[in-house]
Amino acid sequence: MKKQFYYSGSAAFLFALQLSVFGQGSLTPSDAPAPSMKTLQQIEPRTPISTLPFLISAPGSYYLTTNLTGITGTNGITIVASGVTLDLGGFALTGVSGSFDGIIVGNLSAHTNITVRNGSIQNWGRDGVDGLSGVNGRYENLTVANNGTNGIFAGSGSTVVSCLARGNGARGIQVNQPGSVIGCVAAFNGAEGLTGNGVFKDCIAHNNTGVGFSGSGEFSHCLARFNGGGFFFSSATVANNCQAVGNSFSGFNVTINIPNDSVLIGCVASGNTNAGILASSQGVVVKDCVTQNNGWSGIQVGASAVVIGCMSKDNGTNGIQTGVACLVKDCVANINDNDGINVGDGTIVSGCVAGLNTDDGIEVSLGCRVTDNLCHGNGNLAGDGAGLLATGHSNRIEGNHSDLNDRGIDVNSASNIIIRNTSRNNTGAGSPTANFDIIAGNGLATIVLTESALNTSTNSNVNLGF
Repeated sequence: MKKQFYYSGSAAFLFALQLSVFGQGSLTPSDAPAPSMKTLQQIEPRTPISTLPFLISAPGSYYLTTNLTGITGTNGITIVASGVTLDLGGFALTGVSGSFDGIIVGNLSAHTNITVRNGSIQNWGRDGVDGLSGVNGRYENLTVANNGTNGIFAGSGSTVVSCLARGNGARGIQVNQPGSVIGCVAAFNGAEGLTGNGVFKDCIAHNNTGVGFSGSGEFSHCLARFNGGGFFFSSATVANNCQAVGNSFSGFNVTINIPNDSVLIGCVASGNTNAGILASSQGVVVKDCVTQNNGWSGIQVGASAVVIGCMSKDNGTNGIQTGVACLVKDCVANINDNDGINVGDGTIVSGCVAGLNTDDGIEVSLGCRVTDNLCHGNGNLAGDGAGLLATGHSNRIEGNHSDLNDRGIDVNSASNIIIRNTSRNNTGAGSPTANFDIIAGNGLATIVLTESALNTSTNSNVNLGF
């Protein structure tokens, strides 16, 4: 047993010795590990710009190394190539007296896919950015200020995003058709704030000498405040949830193109010197809009227009005024200095409320259908306002309610149909005709003056005057 034990211990010793001899590797250190990441130059080869003027004549990525100042009689950076990205890196390009454009896409030939971003362009003698010759360009995160003419002039198909254009001599931001301007601000410019054809979204224009926004296309969630005018639409345009506040001309002005066919939905026009919404062209739709405290009419539209679901109050003339052959439906027109609703020939006025206006609640001329409206407290009890006034012939006046006006329903021309109306408690300075003041020669259903007479009447078209 002792011999066997001695043999096993010797074997264990030899095994451990082998491990100590062969288990260790080389003690000589290996080479340093090679870099596993690409350099910025490998990912995006970039060319630095450290002096002005500078010419970009080849595609690629360029960047400023510091703030740069221009030279009299030259542009700052001239781009004459496509596929260029220019990153200002938070630095400023500053012009001097007699300088030209801060950045220009030159040679008057189309250059595509140019991006300029991240910096300031200021005090240049002409445009801050002249990208007129750039197609499908992108301008983002730029402050463009105090340049002699335009802040940013972008070419066809370009996009301007998150830019500020302030104090430029002419326009703040202009894009050619079709372009997009998103999340931008234009303020204190010498002409229009933002202009062009395309999409304008989430933008603000304030304190510009010209109108805040002009052009055509689609405008959504934009604000025009304290400009020479709010919005000016030159052709068919959709404006959605835009606001025009305190502008020196009209809040929304749709030019007299025939037809124009613009659509305004959910817009607000308040405190403008002239009209809230002025759309004298044909075929305009105004829906779910609010106009208040404007110097002229709240809403004024031309022929073949539709005004639906709107509120117009406290305006300097009429609340809602239309041309011929229009539809005014489900609107409220209160406390206006002239009529609440005043419409042209051949118009339908239905389901509206007109109250507390200085003159008439609703005024129509001829060939209109006026149904199911409420006219309350018009004329301010001063002896010069009807709830509903018809001055011409061939109108159908049906199912309206008129109360507490100077006169209830006033028809001063023959050949109208007047049925199923209610008119009561109209003052008329004590006149017995205050509820129904209607000349002879009209299709006037019997006026029932007492409850008992109503209960015994078999005519479903009677008018109620008690």
